[in-house]
Amino acid sequence: MNQKNQQEKKNCRLAIISFILGIFIILGHSLFMREALLAAICAVIIGHLALSKIKRSRDSLKGRGLAIAGLSIGYLAIIAFIAIIVLILFIGLVPD
Repeated sequence: MNQKNQQEKKNCRLAIISFILGIFIILGHSLFMREALLAAICAVIIGHLALSKIKRSRDSLKGRGLAIAGLSIGYLAIIAFIAIIVLILFIGLVPD
């Protein structure tokens, strides 16, 4: 048997961190706006690092789906934050 098949693939820790940050964004977005934006930026950066590391590992690391999920949530949160800022600045929508 091939040695790669004998070894179990390990999860990329960066992918897991990116996904956890994405979950934090979903759970805490309405309560902690600034922290959610910071988490979104971190999720995007760490998600890209994770995808790069997984690609370089040549099938010894798994977690591509987790990294993509963290990236997607992070980008969506950043877009939502920008949309909220635009609404506040240009339409005058100020929450009470």
